[in-house]
Amino acid sequence: GGIRTRSGRLIDIRLPLRLNVPGMGNLYNSLAAASVALYLDTPPERIIRRLQEFTGVKMRMEIREINGIIFIIDAYNANPDSMKNAIRELSRLKRTRAIAVLGDMLELGDYSEELHREIGRFLKASGVDIFIATGSFMRSAYEEFIKGNNNAHSVMTASEAGELLSRILRGGDTVLVKGSRAMQMEKVIDYWMDKSGVGHAG
Repeated sequence: GGIRTRSGRLIDIRLPLRLNVPGMGNLYNSLAAASVALYLDTPPERIIRRLQEFTGVKMRMEIREINGIIFIIDAYNANPDSMKNAIRELSRLKRTRAIAVLGDMLELGDYSEELHREIGRFLKASGVDIFIATGSFMRSAYEEFIKGNNNAHSVMTASEAGELLSRILRGGDTVLVKGSRAMQMEKVIDYWMDKSGVGHAG
């Protein structure tokens, strides 16, 4: 095993590392980055330090706990793989109820409807308790989800989703908010924060 560097050295190291970003996707990204850095003869200790210093990008798998509620905010972009990874993280962090507030995945072309339906099936299989589908494409996911769980809602805008969430949210819930950038899903959090009096998402 190990990695052979460009200078010909064979490196086989095992060092403890605690990342400050959530999700398996970030773990794989970090392993890939570390592999490239090792190939380029970067000292392992420097690689570890840099990875531990990285705290993520705003609105990309950002986790906040506010008033006893965990929010996973991933409103930067969305595609089927990143949706599934985020839903897995929601299931992993779930304490009482898992709530998914998902906006349309855009620019998927002819496969859009079936890919959204697949997300609805994946939500069911992942044990999500409440689903708020946001947008016209995500309605297809809603239609799949309600075949086995009628605790779902379909709305058109992030503001409507935020209004609905503010009525059903309670302490101990874990909430995933995700969608393509054009859906402006951060407005879900903005609306809830305004309603609950805890300020703005910033």
